[in-house]
Amino acid sequence: MTLAVARRFNPTHILGVELDKQLVQAAKQNIRHFLSHELVVEERGKRGEMAAPPPPPPQQEVKEEQAEVMEEFQKALSLLSFPLSFRVSRGPLAAPPLLLPQSSSSSRFPNNVTFIQGDYVAEREAWPGRGQYDVIMCLNVTKWVQLQSGDAGVVRLFKRAYQSLSPGGLFILEPQPWSSYSHSKRASKTTFSHHRSLRLRPEQFTSYLTDSVGFSSYRLITHTGEDTHRCAQMFPYIHHGQDWTRPPPHAPVCQTCSPHLKAAGSWSV
Repeated sequence: MTLAVARRFNPTHILGVELDKQLVQAAKQNIRHFLSHELVVEERGKRGEMAAPPPPPPQQEVKEEQAEVMEEFQKALSLLSFPLSFRVSRGPLAAPPLLLPQSSSSSRFPNNVTFIQGDYVAEREAWPGRGQYDVIMCLNVTKWVQLQSGDAGVVRLFKRAYQSLSPGGLFILEPQPWSSYSHSKRASKTTFSHHRSLRLRPEQFTSYLTDSVGFSSYRLITHTGEDTHRCAQMFPYIHHGQDWTRPPPHAPVCQTCSPHLKAAGSWSV
């Protein structure tokens, strides 16, 4: 998702934060996989433009055509240069280098994306960048924050997201349903213990964000595919009388997700 946003919308910079060091490394390797794939596609496209489509070959030329196809395939693969095991463990090595000179200010992909290891909800750790972010996306992570850090962890997440936004910025939240927590609670003793003590449920997040954190309104975002349905809430950081208004007592909900994304009463910590 982060790479797709960085490439499609070309933000000046997008920062991905992850607690697990291995996942950070995997995310960095994904950039190289993405770039190496693009190199192959681009090279094949150039070859296709240079040669007009040939007429259907006679029977005696079938073997020659197959040989040419295999040659093209091998040339495309040669862009990757190294065995598959290298690309899986180290990332594709044919991609452009990811580290930029300090003087570079390019906002084109992949120069506009960075992944770092960090604990955004650490109790004693101040997070830099207060009031500097235009958009903060929190997609399918609140369950793990709660299971790892309890209710206090997700509360810190919400408050820091609010504090990190610039005026007019947006906090986009896609929480996992409460029903999914039971499938993950046995990941460790910590997650099992926290699951038993949780009081702030996903269906109460909206009320908590608007009643206790500082957001005053939200809008619902939904997307339905062939086999999937996703919905999220978009909370704006209101500043200087912007035209977003506080939601009515019965705020809009996604009908598909209404069992776990309904308007709920306030909840305080």
